[in-house]
Amino acid sequence: MKKFVILCALIIAIAGSAFAQYTVAEVNGRVEVLIGRTNDFRDLVAGERLTDESFIRTGIGARVVLIGPDSARVYIGGGQLGMIMDIKTSRTISQSGSVRITDTSAATRQTARVGTASARASDAAADLEFHE
Repeated sequence: MKKFVILCALIIAIAGSAFAQYTVAEVNGRVEVLIGRTNDFRDLVAGERLTDESFIRTGIGARVVLIGPDSARVYIGGGQLGMIMDIKTSRTISQSGSVRITDTSAATRQTARVGTASARASDAAADLEFHE
């Protein structure tokens, strides 16, 4: 009986630690967490506790900082959707910066500072001759 109780306690301890617990340290921008097994999201706030299987969604430019069970910080950037365990192990490309001037009007297409697919297609079509 004593071995059975110890075995049950060990199984419960292992099952409880199977899903890492995170505390939300900081939230910047729009960060949402899935509510239960519904399709509804609610805003994530600092101080909440999440597991590896918590499903979160971050908006463009948002950032959330989680503190893990070993006091390690996990940074999740903007434009993410998924479970925490998948997001923290995936490789993402982060791009920052902004386009200051875009000029795609037909009259000034030759002087556009940022080329667009539309402008390039129009230039390519002008080089072709069409016969009907």
